[in-house]
Amino acid sequence: NDALWRTLQRSIVEKVKLNNYFSDDTIKFALRDFPDTWWMYNFLCQNAQQTEFAVPKIRRGYVQYAGLLGFEKDEAQGLAWLDSVADIKYNHHWRAAIKNFNWFGLPEHFVSLAELGAQRNIPAALNLLGLEHNNKENNGLLPYD
Repeated sequence: NDALWRTLQRSIVEKVKLNNYFSDDTIKFALRDFPDTWWMYNFLCQNAQQTEFAVPKIRRGYVQYAGLLGFEKDEAQGLAWLDSVADIKYNHHWRAAIKNFNWFGLPEHFVSLAELGAQRNIPAALNLLGLEHNNKENNGLLPYD
């Protein structure tokens, strides 16, 4: 874990662009082993600003909107980030970002982010909300798949 942690810290210093897959694994690792560090905040900020991928921007917008992972709650700024990727061409990115909150162990944010996506007419968000609301027997959120 120490070698991986040093590598991830260096990725911030060297401003390495990580794709969605590596960003997700990095967040999962940090939440598991180093949940109370400023590193998470720095990583999420830098990753959203330097990437051409939409998932980090959606994630940054939501965590700022909700005040999670070291972010001070700022709904207006969070919504501005979400609005920057509120286009049908980002549909599959929204699906991944919404489902990842379950994978990160934060399932209570699944529906909230899906509702924000639905407000922007993102089909994946509307679909996930519909599936969630139609499956009341499981008393919970859709599993990550």
